[in-house]
This record gives sequence, structure tokens and C-alpha cells, in this order.
Amino acid sequence: MSEVLPWRDGAFLDDKAPGHTPTDPEDALTVGIDLDDLAAAPAPLAHSIPHLRTSRRPGSDLDALGRVISAMPTNDTQTLITRIATTDDPLKLWALHLELNGRGIAPALRWPCNTTTPQTEFVTILADLLWLCTTYPDHVPLFKGWQQLFKLTPDSDEWHIKAFWILSNTKGAHLSKQFTRGLALTLGQDHRHELAWVQTVPMYQARLKLRSDQFEQIRQHLLDHAIAHPDKTGKHCPEDIASRNARLHRTHALAGGSSPETTRKNWQLLTGEVLSRQSVSKRLAAIKKILETLG
Repeated sequence: MSEVLPWRDGAFLDDKAPGHTPTDPEDALTVGIDLDDLAAAPAPLAHSIPHLRTSRRPGSDLDALGRVISAMPTNDTQTLITRIATTDDPLKLWALHLELNGRGIAPALRWPCNTTTPQTEFVTILADLLWLCTTYPDHVPLFKGWQQLFKLTPDSDEWHIKAFWILSNTKGAHLSKQFTRGLALTLGQDHRHELAWVQTVPMYQARLKLRSDQFEQIRQHLLDHAIAHPDKTGKHCPEDIASRNARLHRTHALAGGSSPETTRKNWQLLTGEVLSRQSVSKRLAAIKKILETLG
């Protein structure tokens, strides 16, 4: 098998033909979107994790990499997530995903994902696969090749070789479509909303609204409301209230607008703060009402 993988930057959405008529309620936002417009031309090549590991020469660079990786367990979760988008070393990026996977942080919560290069995009796809194999080991994919992947030890050389072989032999312009079909993932499934690279159109559109410029508008709108409606107890300033509400909104949106209970669990994983489902539900409803007035 050739240790190369042709890649397509941007091929991360379910393929929908122009004029596609949705049959699933969650698919309603896909009308009129031609995802071919979002896919770029074929990009350069990517390599597997075992190949990258064996090709790294011993010396100061390898020692420095080892020190960075060994220090990751001492870093707080938010720091690790922030590094996801900016790390250009694919082995460091994979180590970040391994650490966050071990902490129960779903790939969707590690957003924005790193697709800066074909290699980092490949690592991002592997992170989705790792999450599925470790979180849902009893999941049964449609295709035999994907089924075998669930029988191997995640992150082992055998697992990586199998994943690389599957992805390098996946046909079609949009890898995501083949990915979801082979793995038997469906719209509305919790598995799907927990992934970073394998998105649906509604997930893609929701994440667009969380980009830095858009998210700042949301935070500012929440701040304006907090200033106009100050905390009656006087314990919390408007800036703190707005930032907290913005982060809770972001956590909820990244998981596909999931249930308050899921948002509560994710919030605890991300911040360490324990909230009740009732308080999260109440707060999300209030945030939604505030943001409805945002143009």
C-alpha cells in the first residue's frame, strides 16, 4: 500500500445535489445549497500517524515533542482545545486529540477544528474515528472495512493502518458522504452531533455563527442585555454574566443544540462546574429569547 493519501480540503459536508428536496426535518436547511461550491480542488498528500512517528528523526526536535506531549495532562482542558486550531505539527495535534478524548471531550467541542493543511485535516478525521471507536465500541458500521476498525485497539499501529487504508480507498468527491454511509451514521443521531469534521449542513451553518466575528456580536448583544438588566443580587457584573452566557450558548450550539442534560454534562467537562439540568434549561431558554432580538 502506498503511504500517501490524496485529500480534498473542504469535503466535509453531505453531498446534496442542486434542488435537493429534504426528507428529514433536520435536513430542511439544505435546500438550495450546492455543496460542490464549498469543495476545493484536490489538495496535496497526507500520511498516516505511524508513518509520521517513524519518520521523525531522533534529536532535539523529537525530545521537544516528547516534552510537550508529556506535559499535556497537566494543562487545563480549555488550553488544550485552544491549541487544536493553531498546532501545525500533526503529531502534537494527534496527541492533543488523544488527551481530550481521554477526558471525554467530544470532537465537536474541540472546535474550531484544524483543517489548515491536508495533513492536519486527516488528523482531524482520525479524531472523529477515534471518538466513535472508543465511545461507541458496540456500534456496527454498514461496511465490513469499517467494522474491522472497531475490532482493533484504537491508536494502535494496526488501527491506524486500517483507518488509512479505508480512507485512501474511499471513493467519491465528498469523503464525508462515504464516511457517514460506511459507518452507518444518520441525521439526528447523537454520534453525528459529537463529531468535528463529519458535519451536516445545519451543523456547518450553526458553527459559522460561532466564528470569532459572529460570536463577538453574540457576546456583545448578551452584554447589552446584561447592562440593561443588572444582576439584582449585585454579585455578578454584566461582563461576567455576558461571557458566561455566551460560553454556555456556544457549548450548546456545538453539540447540535442538544438537550439541556447533554449541555450540562459538556459544561461540566469543559469547566469543571456542576450545574443542575433545570438551571441549564432555564438559562438556555433565556439566552435564546435574548438572541431572538439580534438582527
